[in-house]
Amino acid sequence: MFSAWSKGNIGLYAKVMRPFGRIAAIDDEWHLDWYVLKDKALSWEWEFMFARSKHHAADMVRQHDILEQIAHMIDAGDLVSTVTTRFEGIDAAHLRRAHALVETGHGIGKVVVGC
Repeated sequence: MFSAWSKGNIGLYAKVMRPFGRIAAIDDEWHLDWYVLKDKALSWEWEFMFARSKHHAADMVRQHDILEQIAHMIDAGDLVSTVTTRFEGIDAAHLRRAHALVETGHGIGKVVVGC
């Protein structure tokens, strides 16, 4: 399974994916031409974290199970955050600093502004 941004990349996916591969998308690109994926019988799958609860899925408890598993992995140190920079407190100064850091294109990890 391959997961990345959709816009402008459909042709690339068709080129680099093996036949019968699966592509998972989380972005919201509305006007994509998926026809180029047909030749390799590639599958396009959407992931939406709230789909189970929004549609009252029969396996709605699965979301709880997934979050529990993630919590255990974090506690065990098997899953670590990619946050490298944190600005405590949401205010204009922190937003400007965080945005400036991201705009450099040289940051490593995630930048978080929070309380």
